[in-house]
Amino acid sequence: MTNRVIYYSTLLLWLVSPSTVASEPKNSNQVQHKAYACDNCDFQAATKIATENAPDNDCKTDSKSPAESMCDPVSKTIFVPVHSNKKVFKFEVTTRIDAQNLPVVSVVPSRVLPDERVLIDKYFEFYADLEQAVNKVSAESAELAQSRVSEMPYGTASQNDTPHDSCASHPAYYFKNLGHEREIKHKLATRLRAEFKADSSVISQYAQHNLLALWGDSFDNRIAFNVNFANNPANTVHPLFNLTLHKAFTKIDGFQYGELFGGNATDLTDGGISSCLTELLREKSEPDTTTATEGGGHGSFNNPFVGTAIKTAPDSSFCQFTRNVTLCHTDSEGHRTCPATAVTWTDRCGLKPG
Repeated sequence: MTNRVIYYSTLLLWLVSPSTVASEPKNSNQVQHKAYACDNCDFQAATKIATENAPDNDCKTDSKSPAESMCDPVSKTIFVPVHSNKKVFKFEVTTRIDAQNLPVVSVVPSRVLPDERVLIDKYFEFYADLEQAVNKVSAESAELAQSRVSEMPYGTASQNDTPHDSCASHPAYYFKNLGHEREIKHKLATRLRAEFKADSSVISQYAQHNLLALWGDSFDNRIAFNVNFANNPANTVHPLFNLTLHKAFTKIDGFQYGELFGGNATDLTDGGISSCLTELLREKSEPDTTTATEGGGHGSFNNPFVGTAIKTAPDSSFCQFTRNVTLCHTDSEGHRTCPATAVTWTDRCGLKPG
């Protein structure tokens, strides 16, 4: 159930002894050691990762003076642990400013010291425990969901066939409101804390891993979350978990989240969609502000009423609606966005959206 979806993940590790974790570097131009773990990379790929994460050097000089004589280089030690074979690459990465005030990055391989190797091994143990916990929680969530909901395509369903809470394990439930979003995240985070107990002192302020926790009843209906965690100063056994929506691995009625709500026009009239998704579209759509000039259709699911014909259509017949549907999500930095997507779908005429 767990998927690795990012090439490498950012791990802010303090690669020093516990007694000096909080201390500042002796050299003001030496940045704290950091590690960027990859799933399966060789020396060349690791070097590329180190180069991409070189320290910033914001020094600026007067154009009349050579930059080299005015700007000190900024350096940091970068480790690249490799999940597949438990190797670790170490680089001394330096950013200098040249005579044109442009940054120049140099990457020099270095020997991993014994105490550094010990800490990296702790990280591998930490990651393995976390991966196992996420795997188990995702499997349990799927089993729980499968026992609670079984969806029929809306095209074959009657108007009132969906009990009030039968969509509680469908991905549409998550997007209905902020309360549902918090509910599912809280349940997953609580299970992760119960399953995962490890020494989180091997991480610093924040660490991000390429792990997914899944919530849903099937491969085609699931919410996927990036599992991020931070050090818990009050309890090193239980880190703080943060779950953010992974849109590419989230599926609703077989569609990726971005296919449905990516901001472009979405046409869902070619096939039946679940009553749970239809209900979400109905609740999250904005009122229709357009004026139809013509209409047609016969009111069946395959040939619904459209345009002006909707106004006089019987409630029990089918109509084709096009509305702006607005869904919100929060990124890993806490920024919440609510883009609108023009969606076209078929629904009972008596259940007009907006």
